[in-house]
Amino acid sequence: MTGCARQATGAGRPARIDDRGTDAGAYTVIDELAVFIAAETGMADRILAAHVPDVRGRCCGCPNSSTGNMPWPCALRAAAVGAQTRRLIERGRP
Repeated sequence: MTGCARQATGAGRPARIDDRGTDAGAYTVIDELAVFIAAETGMADRILAAHVPDVRGRCCGCPNSSTGNMPWPCALRAAAVGAQTRRLIERGRP
């Protein structure tokens, strides 16, 4: 995990490090984003509809002017999937 990502993990919650020196169950920026997306009605569905792969395996919803679209699945899609999972768990349907 990079320094920037490590600083942004979990709004002051410490990341747990396993014996290999990697994050084990750390609360990440993607988790934070998933919480925000889950709170907004319909946002996860809109993100999932826009962030689909093209024929080259790139994300249609993540244009990048210098390199073309980002690889799929992108971080926003991962956060939207996390938001949907969170909402199902909160409703008692894992």
